[in-house]
Amino acid sequence: MKKTILLLAAAWLVALPASAGKWKGFSVLGNGTLNFAYSDDARIVKQTNQMGIQHLYFEDYTTDYLRSTQLLTRTAAGQWQPITELKETTLSAPYVIHSQTDKESISLTSHPKNAIIVETQAAQSVGYLVGLRKYISTNRITELTELKANKNWAYGRWSNGVYVGFVILSGKATDQISVADSSISFKGTKKLTIAITAAHSLKALEQNIAVLKADKTPMATAAAYWDKWLASGKQPDKTQQELRTYFQRNLIAARSANLGGQIPADITGQFRTQGMPQLYPRDAMKTARVMLLTGHREEAKQVIEYWQKTFVDKKSVGEWYARYNAFGKGVNAGDGARYDEPEWDANGYFIWLINEYHEQTGQWLTTPEFFYQTADFLVNKLDKNGLLYEGGIVEWTGYLPSTNLTCAAALRTASHIARKWNNTEKANSYEKAADLMAANINRMIDPKTGTYMDLRTIDRKADDGTSIEGNTPTYLYDTSSLFGILWGYPDNETMQKTAEWYKTNAMILGGGLQYFDTPEHGLATYGHAAFFFTSAALVQYRVLHQEWADAKQLLGWMIDNSNVYGLMPERIYPDGSDCSPASPLSWCSAETALAIWQVSKAPKTK
Repeated sequence: MKKTILLLAAAWLVALPASAGKWKGFSVLGNGTLNFAYSDDARIVKQTNQMGIQHLYFEDYTTDYLRSTQLLTRTAAGQWQPITELKETTLSAPYVIHSQTDKESISLTSHPKNAIIVETQAAQSVGYLVGLRKYISTNRITELTELKANKNWAYGRWSNGVYVGFVILSGKATDQISVADSSISFKGTKKLTIAITAAHSLKALEQNIAVLKADKTPMATAAAYWDKWLASGKQPDKTQQELRTYFQRNLIAARSANLGGQIPADITGQFRTQGMPQLYPRDAMKTARVMLLTGHREEAKQVIEYWQKTFVDKKSVGEWYARYNAFGKGVNAGDGARYDEPEWDANGYFIWLINEYHEQTGQWLTTPEFFYQTADFLVNKLDKNGLLYEGGIVEWTGYLPSTNLTCAAALRTASHIARKWNNTEKANSYEKAADLMAANINRMIDPKTGTYMDLRTIDRKADDGTSIEGNTPTYLYDTSSLFGILWGYPDNETMQKTAEWYKTNAMILGGGLQYFDTPEHGLATYGHAAFFFTSAALVQYRVLHQEWADAKQLLGWMIDNSNVYGLMPERIYPDGSDCSPASPLSWCSAETALAIWQVSKAPKTK
């Protein structure tokens, strides 16, 4: 792991790793109402042709309001021009993005009062250029209908009734704001502190601005807010500074992706549905597990409640769609995941979350009717082999250990809950189903290796990406099977043997865990990559067995392969040439944070 340096440029810069990982990517920050994805990474800039804040969302993921932000510099001839290249010199505080050139710098953070704070500095003149999205096409059209500048603030209004405002909080009387087409420019001397906020009316926006103007130390206010939030949960102690830093960064990124219970796969632009970030029940619920286990129940509660809302489509009674748009509508297609494979593992996650939240708080976050529908669906989908045949995490239909282990454990839990609710009939039904699944789990053990494998009747998908059937039992590894134990199924010798098999047969690039196997080249290019959520699962499994050396080694690989902001990509390509555009992936950051916290509890060595 990396050596550290001490930065003294501002109070919130602390002794941290001199640089983050080598891979391209974004930073994600947000306060639960207003969030954004930011990158000045030259590789991202080349790919997107934008800089700075490249995505900004307010309250949900239906509309993306910003396309770019850039520092401006003044030439010797007096001309203002954008700075096209910045570098992040260090990981600063986990809730601050900091980039600079030799003469200018920019720092951003998320403020608790529904705002983003942008602090720019230069030796002489400094400016800031904001590019708004003028025409937004999703499953509806949203247009910028008004753009207006006042003395020290400006705002844009869109046809959906949302206002986004920009106000200078500190500067000089000579500072200037101007608007043109879909851009806002700020020009001043030496330092500009700007707040970005949003509301559903101009009056509400003005009230937000008044509150922000009254805050004379907005960066410090934001720091106090995030420090308090971090301290309210579990985290590595201060003697483990590097682990603490990466834990905080990744947990904050996962939390920042949460807008009212909506947690998309990513907000960097890879997984999209109808022009919106793609919502998976699975990714959100897995992130909620991490929030519960790290002491942040409110964020988990939002996810649990969101997926029970009446406007969220159901595929059938008790069944979620695999993916959704930001309006809560089930969709059959989306970038990166074209077909709606049945993903019944979500039912198992939901049951676990309901039980764990109750264990921690004494509160049931569901109704018996909704809960029973969710559990009954699993019982009714058990086939003649006593197992669930569906697509699960891997989105490729078969008998999947991850789904079947998770849901067998969940049905056992559902039985206990039904007994607490005095429903003996349901309790007996769920217990019987759990017993049936447990009796058939061994069907997914490959007789050649003695390890858990996905079991299908064919070793590939159709050319169009859909699951198909064959006539030959086919065992293929899928390292997501580890999640079955992490979500409550009793650990056993087969899983222990499986984890050892992964170490020998499914690790690449010096320590990253591959996802799944297939001989089909196109699909293998994806499945054979080194994935961060499966790698984090293996770390957590090693911790269960107190195999600290292996856990630390794998976690070290993950940290070394984070993106330039210290966050976790979805995957590193098999040839080590690049990482996926989803950098970070929300769920990867969450699982990594949990893995870091667990490793930080290792016994101290002398």
